Amino acid sequence: MYLPKFKTTKAKYTAGSQYIVKSTGENFVGFYVLSSQGVPYSGKQFIQNSSQELVARIVESAEEQVKQYLPLTKYDTVRKKAEEYNLRSTLQLPTHIFIPDFEYEINKRFFAKSKVTQAIVEINREDYLELSRKTDKYHHPSYDIVIVDWYVGGAVGDFQNGSYLIEGIETKNTREVQKANKVMPGISQVLTNPLQGIA
Repeated sequence: MYLPKFKTTKAKYTAGSQYIVKSTGENFVGFYVLSSQGVPYSGKQFIQNSSQELVARIVESAEEQVKQYLPLTKYDTVRKKAEEYNLRSTLQLPTHIFIPDFEYEINKRFFAKSKVTQAIVEINREDYLELSRKTDKYHHPSYDIVIVDWYVGGAVGDFQNGSYLIEGIETKNTREVQKANKVMPGISQVLTNPLQGIA
């Protein structure tokens, strides 16, 4: 495994306003060092399998910092000024209230999870597409997204049809939530009622 070669400057300290841990989204407080490519890692020196990669929490002022942490994205090419970056990175996603469409047996529900706060919110289809297409409307690198199939048509509970057990809405939606929870951990704590919008 290639180990980054760090600059000869001493480790620096951040009080928590500068970086978050890339793998968890948690605010980082402590010493950090920079690789030769300028990537920050936790600790007073780089230790293999121990030092954690960090990402900028706030772009301080330089346009070059925007390019460093968001390379090759439409966001970087369209929004080049640091003040624009800060504005977009703090823009909150509007929440969506689910109203079932009983014309269809299955409704599509859209969710976004903040990598910084870990908060999960339901959003509308249009905002989901903005995030999925990585447009510059929202700070898309800060979110994970998922679609949940939500059954609203048919029997509520399971029932027997001859020798066959037919699953009802409650069972189907419970299974869909479990599937989504594998992609977006924590969504099962949001979708706790498999009959939401139905009963």
